[in-house]
Amino acid sequence: MFDGIILFDSIINQTEIVIIITVAEWTEVHAAIDVLSKIKKALLDSHSVRRSADASGRRWTTQKTKKQVLKTSFTGIAAMNVGGVTVHSFFGLPIRAIIPNDPDIKVFERDHPKRKMIEDFDTIIIDEVSMLRSDILEAIDFSLRRNGGKQELPFGGKQIIFVGDIFQLPPVTNDQDEVEGFLFNEYFDGYYFFDSAAYMKLNPKFFEFTKSYRQKEDFEFVRLLDEVRECKVKAATLDQINERFNPFYKPRPDEFVIMLTTTNRIANTENERRLREIDIQSYDFNALVSGDFDETRLPTNINLELLACLASISLLFLTRAVLIAKR
Repeated sequence: MFDGIILFDSIINQTEIVIIITVAEWTEVHAAIDVLSKIKKALLDSHSVRRSADASGRRWTTQKTKKQVLKTSFTGIAAMNVGGVTVHSFFGLPIRAIIPNDPDIKVFERDHPKRKMIEDFDTIIIDEVSMLRSDILEAIDFSLRRNGGKQELPFGGKQIIFVGDIFQLPPVTNDQDEVEGFLFNEYFDGYYFFDSAAYMKLNPKFFEFTKSYRQKEDFEFVRLLDEVRECKVKAATLDQINERFNPFYKPRPDEFVIMLTTTNRIANTENERRLREIDIQSYDFNALVSGDFDETRLPTNINLELLACLASISLLFLTRAVLIAKR
């Protein structure tokens, strides 16, 4: 189903409203217009509250607005999908647990381009908010107030739109990290974004999108998925799901199958096994890590193995990129 929107507005006498909705395909944009108009009417008529819902699709439709909008996300892939940047990249946040008023949170000079951007932006969208930790949201609040926003207002007085499904991926934490242990047990009420002290100062509006566009015709499957995500699974639900299980199924060599796993270890083992079945020369590349960097927080494996055919493709793309850049 759709991602939910959590929207709050700390700007007084606002005349323009930004509405964000996710749709599975661009062909469904027109089907979403009715939802958009209802939300806009609710915002204009009153301060009504809606509850956020689950996700399906990663397309964005922004109703025409004169506002300057910054699109961000917690993850790089999600940021690319919305045509934005990651919160760490834009705000210059350290890749570790962030203490309140952390000295490593970037405070930009007055002539710095990012400070100018923060001053100009009216609205900031944060996608995949379920993965956003309370310490990171607190750091964003600090950055906005110190980098051109109004220091006396939460998030510098900017309008913030949180988009996400709280039932999806939770924030990533490290139980062995003493700083995180203190932050999420002593300072904050927890590690979710809504445990942030800055968030608790808000009076957010909630909107829920309940129509599924990805499984728009298979209502029975949608029902099963909803029961699982809402922890309302019954024995009959499990029986229906398990009817599809075939312990003897083995895909043919020429059959394209996507294998979903519960852990990275299982996925890596399967990928390694399948790569070893390909009789092609491979090349190893090792990453260079500089500075004090916790290797448990590496965004990917420190070693990269490319088959000769993939290495050639990568080199081709790199060569074309260089040629385009030279033009």
